[in-house]
Amino acid sequence: RMTLDLLNAVNDAAISELTLMQARVEVLMNRLRQVAAAGRLDEASLQSVNASLQPSQSR
Repeated sequence: RMTLDLLNAVNDAAISELTLMQARVEVLMNRLRQVAAAGRLDEASLQSVNASLQPSQSR
């Protein structure tokens, strides 16, 4: 029973991390859409988004 609980907890953690990443990407995409709609999308905007998608150094 303990092994099953552990596996379920690990699975739940992975699902939560995936959901968080999907939400982050959606926020970034919406930001780019907003900048593009304002006619201000440029290389700096894309570089900023790319930088925020890099893995965290704290891990």
